[in-house]
Amino acid sequence: MVGTVYSYTSDSKNVCIDYFQESTLIGEAASLWEMVPNTSVKAMTSCVCIRINLEKYRQTLQNDVRFLKNVCQILSYRLNSETHLANSLTEPINVRLAKFILHQSKENIFTFQLTTCADILNVSYRHLLRTLMGFCELRILKKVKNCYYILDRKALENLSDTGIQET
Repeated sequence: MVGTVYSYTSDSKNVCIDYFQESTLIGEAASLWEMVPNTSVKAMTSCVCIRINLEKYRQTLQNDVRFLKNVCQILSYRLNSETHLANSLTEPINVRLAKFILHQSKENIFTFQLTTCADILNVSYRHLLRTLMGFCELRILKKVKNCYYILDRKALENLSDTGIQET
């Protein structure tokens, strides 16, 4: 399951704040303390959503130290990753894409849906394709059918660490 957490700008554009791949708790901060959420969640693939009746269990959950400790850990992780993501939005697309490919690839194969990838990286689909083509021209990636093979993982790692190499 892949999901993204979005915020909306004043000109009604979606801005990806975070994305997640595995089962995770979402909506806990606003829901537990009856606050209005300021972000939206969009499932990019099939998923299962489990809802907790907070009218019935809110008090119990707010008094459960283990549960609250888990929520604090998740919120701490998100705070750090959102700060990192916000800072990364100032990075060039080739750096953000290199990081994303490294994070999302399995056995040196990147098969992520590109329209979703463009949304997550906050770039146009055309710009994403141009950057991927640049990676292919540099022999970092090789396009085969509906996926990209990583030919030079070290180059992607260097790019994601330093942002030196341009496409």
